[in-house]
Amino acid sequence: MRRAWTPDARARLWLHVRPRLRLRLRLRVTPSLLLSLLSASLLLLPLGAAGCARPAPPPPYCGDGVWNPERGEQCDDGNLVMGDGCTATCAFEAEPCGDGFCDTALGENCTTCAADCAATPSCAPPCGDGVCDAALGEDCTTCDADCGATPACSAVCGDGSCDTTVGENCTSCPADCSTKPGCLPPGCGNGICEAAAGEDCTSCPPDCSTMPGCTPPPCGNGALDAGETCDGADLAGETCATRGFTGGGTLGCNAACDGFVTSACVPGGPVCGDGSVAATEACDDGGTSAGDGCSDVCTVESGWVCMGAPSVCTMPTGPITPTAPGDLVITEIMRNPAAVTDALGEWFEVYDPTAFDFELMGLLFQDDGTDSFVITTSLVVPAGGYVVLGPNAMSMTNGGVTVDYEYGTAMALGNSGDELEIFSGPTSLDRVAWVTGAGWPATAGAAMSLGAATTDALANDTATNWCNATTPLASGDLGTPGASNPPCP
Repeated sequence: MRRAWTPDARARLWLHVRPRLRLRLRLRVTPSLLLSLLSASLLLLPLGAAGCARPAPPPPYCGDGVWNPERGEQCDDGNLVMGDGCTATCAFEAEPCGDGFCDTALGENCTTCAADCAATPSCAPPCGDGVCDAALGEDCTTCDADCGATPACSAVCGDGSCDTTVGENCTSCPADCSTKPGCLPPGCGNGICEAAAGEDCTSCPPDCSTMPGCTPPPCGNGALDAGETCDGADLAGETCATRGFTGGGTLGCNAACDGFVTSACVPGGPVCGDGSVAATEACDDGGTSAGDGCSDVCTVESGWVCMGAPSVCTMPTGPITPTAPGDLVITEIMRNPAAVTDALGEWFEVYDPTAFDFELMGLLFQDDGTDSFVITTSLVVPAGGYVVLGPNAMSMTNGGVTVDYEYGTAMALGNSGDELEIFSGPTSLDRVAWVTGAGWPATAGAAMSLGAATTDALANDTATNWCNATTPLASGDLGTPGASNPPCP
């Protein structure tokens, strides 16, 4: 079928082909002749120089004004005119770079057309342009050059502003945030170690004891420390039974180490205060008042003797046997004499802090190893008084010390570390364990002296309550055996 040529198409072909048809023929080339020649040669090989191919004709449906994407049309504007955005083959015409629109579908990008694409997010200026582009991931960490001066990045603990956007809160920055709702006011005891206010391990242990370099808080370390009723599994010998729960169970220690938890104890059986002395009771006077010889948990109070059921408790006039923890206190230890040998000149001092005279005969003294001895003769320590025990009772050879009880070679006091514990039956009355280098005094020739203000069975567990003796003895060594100690510096 003969192709129909519109006037517009005919004119465009004339302008395109005429220069190529300037043949050296003596023919007059008219538009009608040209149209006939072109119509006959559309299917022939390309005209002109090698490599200049003949354009493919448009599809028969291109230019009909109907967009047919299923046939490969990108557009169809109803004509075959070039330069109006849709080509003669119904494809988009490429818009020139510089039209203000980044045509990524046409290959325009930051590199090929910076004029159109430079402002797009993917082509944003790099870190260092002076603008903190949060949308592009720039922040205090990724681009300090642009973001360092912003409020969120310039916030500093101590500037008076609680900047929660940078993680400041009651704990991380009490200097700025302590007045915020839910925060305790500054000061020791608010649970925050405020170094800026001078708080540290020593000045404010409640707040700072867990900070690096501080020793762990005594409560919770599993050992009975000064001022504690119990600590973890160390219940100071107490059980559900001793607390009046005769049905058994497990006694616990509260979180503050100042009281017992009896919720797991089982009531039942004999009850303390019923006047009947059960197997788990040392006495029962029919009441639960303390101070009458039989305590509120049916144990015999220090200095009393209870007999029968209901128990009748009396306070003897002569020396009695100490039975309660703290009835005796170890207050001075000469573990490394300088004037004489250790075997001749070691000694230790025991103090009675109660209002009763105590008979020490039958008490056991031992360390954690194999050293031990039992006092086999009468040895009375008066109320508020002292006795001295050592391996050698001869003052001429022991450094001039008056020793009240000689135990010979049964015990040696270790210079670098050792333990000394006093037992009355199964009950530990007092214990001291020392280690050189852990804060315990260790000067040769000077006794370890418990300060006068801390002479109790709990305080002497702590190294800082001890110091080197300073009072000269006849031999030149230092100590106050049999007498009260001066305060520690």
